[in-house]
Amino acid sequence: MFDIKILFHKKTLIVLSLLALAIFIVLLFLLFNIKTKNNKDLNLPVTKNIQSTSSAEIITSSTLQDLGGDYSKNNDSVYYRGTKIDADFNTFYFITSNVTKSYDVFNVAADKNSVFVNGSIEFKNLDTPSFEWVNTNYVKDKFGVYINSLSTDLKKIVEADPATFVDARPSPITVLDAEDKNYLYFSGEIIMKKEAGMKYLDYFYSKNNVSVFYKNKIIIGADLSTFKSIGADGVFVMDAIERGYAKDKKHVYMNGKVIIGADPATFVSTDRVNYWKDKNNQYLFGEKIKNDFVSCATSTVLTAEERNFWSKKLSINIEKSKFEFCNLPDGSKLVGYQKVFSTSTESPQIKLYDWFDKNNKLINNEPAKLDCWSSGPSQIPGSVLDQSIDTLDNQKVKVDCALWDACSGKTIYLLDLIKMSVSPKEAITSTSEYYDCGYRG
Repeated sequence: MFDIKILFHKKTLIVLSLLALAIFIVLLFLLFNIKTKNNKDLNLPVTKNIQSTSSAEIITSSTLQDLGGDYSKNNDSVYYRGTKIDADFNTFYFITSNVTKSYDVFNVAADKNSVFVNGSIEFKNLDTPSFEWVNTNYVKDKFGVYINSLSTDLKKIVEADPATFVDARPSPITVLDAEDKNYLYFSGEIIMKKEAGMKYLDYFYSKNNVSVFYKNKIIIGADLSTFKSIGADGVFVMDAIERGYAKDKKHVYMNGKVIIGADPATFVSTDRVNYWKDKNNQYLFGEKIKNDFVSCATSTVLTAEERNFWSKKLSINIEKSKFEFCNLPDGSKLVGYQKVFSTSTESPQIKLYDWFDKNNKLINNEPAKLDCWSSGPSQIPGSVLDQSIDTLDNQKVKVDCALWDACSGKTIYLLDLIKMSVSPKEAITSTSEYYDCGYRG
């Protein structure tokens, strides 16, 4: 009986010990949470190990005075993101934070001697009390306007009036980033003088009642009454600014210069970036594309009789309402058409090509195939353009796709007509060009 009581007491002690341990753990957890919450409420700074242009001293005190833009003060020192910088404590002040379209952040501040950007001294020898950050292209003080190159070696825009010089972005005019009482500017250049009767047309073109101008310089011979800006190359503005097109009743212009031979009445942009055309030619960057074709008929809708005629002659028996015919200098003909994929498991973006001699006799025994979905090293999905045949040079024809992601790369396809007559499966080859399409403004 005595042993049973001892055993009962032992079990009771164990249970009580475990209960006490559990209560102790809960108290520790609650104490930790209260301490963490108090620290957050005090807004204690998080120290970052950022390199400084002067001292490597890092402040961790909670007594920092926040100035804005990651700048702060404490006692007799100035800090950027917790790291001490070489600035005058008494005269230091925060100016602005500027975020560009590419998400670059410029935190601007100044003291009596210098202007700081992201904690580093960027501008000296300026009147800092009157300093203004106009935008990422310009800064100014009461004595002048300067190209903002984030360099201590500033270039002054002599003609600019600092009192009236302001940011002009966003602007309904594509290529315009600042103006003052006298001029319009872009990237430090004067693009138009403000005066009575002057009208800005975009892409650096302007005109008044007497003359037409490109970058404020007269275009000699331009027809005033019919002159107009018609667009530019490129996906983004910065791709386009040096390739602006215009036309009048006599000429087509790029960068203010006449494109020799271009027909203004029929000169238009195409559905491919940077490509333009008129009734006679195609143009890339203002240059006529070499094309030895006699003529091309694009996306031709055939009559029932014509469709029946060509369907019987194609290397596969297929009916399609749209064809692309290109006549070659030797009298032969290249025909492009899309396959019908109502029951096919293949990619829906395939174009087939057959080659006929001057008597409309098929030269190849099967069509060459352009698959815009899977062909080429870039592996960028795309779709076949209605007008896919581009140029002919030494028996090689360029055939194009419209890529779904033009900013990732570009695939060029070549149709080799010599291989076409022997091994059509090997007739189309591809190469890729990659380029950055990010904002460059």
